[in-house]
Amino acid sequence: MANYTIPEKYRMGALPEGAPHGALTLQWFGAAAFRLTFKDTILLIDPYVTRAGLFRIMFLRLFVNEALCRELFPRADHIIVGHSHCDHLLDVPHIARETGAVVHGSTSTAAVCRGADLPDPQIHEAATWQPYEIGDFRVTFVPSKHSKVVLNRVPYPGHITGAPRPPLKTRDYKHGDTYMLLVEAGGMRILHLGSADFYDEELERTGPVDIFLMGLAGRGSTENFMPRVMAHTRPRYLIPQHFDNFFSPFRKGLKLNHGVALDSFFEEAALVCPDSQIIMPDILDGAAFDPQTGTRIL
Repeated sequence: MANYTIPEKYRMGALPEGAPHGALTLQWFGAAAFRLTFKDTILLIDPYVTRAGLFRIMFLRLFVNEALCRELFPRADHIIVGHSHCDHLLDVPHIARETGAVVHGSTSTAAVCRGADLPDPQIHEAATWQPYEIGDFRVTFVPSKHSKVVLNRVPYPGHITGAPRPPLKTRDYKHGDTYMLLVEAGGMRILHLGSADFYDEELERTGPVDIFLMGLAGRGSTENFMPRVMAHTRPRYLIPQHFDNFFSPFRKGLKLNHGVALDSFFEEAALVCPDSQIIMPDILDGAAFDPQTGTRIL
């Protein structure tokens, strides 16, 4: 599969050097993985970079690429996890152990972390609609649901119990409770939707946001996805994510996930949210924002 070239008018580009201390920065690492920084806090969202190949994902046990995790995430204060599939959770216990970060997520996420011998003080089972002050960020876990991304079904449903010992297989990473992640930094509201389905009433309660990190994989199975999701969020900046082929090795270029239909995404976005600016990242691209004005720092 050939590498994908992002249209120039949407391309995010490299993270600006020398962003001021009070700026909010975000950087994409493929799949649903982001690093956010604000003041003195580094927050990781669904940090998955191992990118196991398709054969291993289907048949074998999964091992963390520890060297790559160490290289890309030398520091972290907190990690938040939207659901417990392997492409969101596999690398999390190792990164937390190396950095000392606290992991916030579902009971399934906590079970995997305990199985990997992460100490209890670094594991936080989050409640929904309870704002948590974590460092310089405020985070709220919003109830959500997983898209029917494989043969019109949700893959690996259910919850993880006990403390399963790694290495695990893909099927062991049941999705558990699924969340949208609302992150507030200064005056900005950032919403991370790691799977392309949701509950309308929960998104309506969330309200408009400044930055929407929109997962695209599986959105075709969600009825009227774009009109519904954009009517509630009305973001200033629309940043697509989880559109890449995350079975492809990390440094082999940007390849698209099967069936992600980016052309139709751009067309739908132009129709339903013409006032939202699309900023599309390549892997390791980033952006900085002034949290007081909500504007991008170029």
